[in-house]
Amino acid sequence: MSKIALGGALGLVTVLVLAGCIDMTPLQNEPADAGAESGFVVDAAAEQSCRACVLGADGPCTAEWAACRANEKCNLVALCSADRGCLLLTSLQDQTVCSLPCLEEHGLTSNTDPVIALAVQLNLCRNGKCKQACGGGD
Repeated sequence: MSKIALGGALGLVTVLVLAGCIDMTPLQNEPADAGAESGFVVDAAAEQSCRACVLGADGPCTAEWAACRANEKCNLVALCSADRGCLLLTSLQDQTVCSLPCLEEHGLTSNTDPVIALAVQLNLCRNGKCKQACGGGD
């Protein structure tokens, strides 16, 4: 993906988050482990493949993961989200809902937190370069 297209995609996701199109408020009636309780079953092989692609030391998301890892909050949120199986969810809304407990646990209380931009970059790579490894098709 070109830098222009990537910048445009990041801008779109950021606008959607900030505009409230992606609901980042906690769900009042959802259990703390919404991903597992919603009936989503994590396939161990698929999870390993996706995790290696997104968080691998030599995977296609190495630069995005390195930037996230360099920020303590982003690192903790990304690992927490991966541990919950959020990487395997295909819709951005589902990924966000699944990750909400991780965001809250690590003190991300605002859509304007700089960590969000790092996490969005990592997620864009997951949804682009790692889409097939993460169960999203071609």
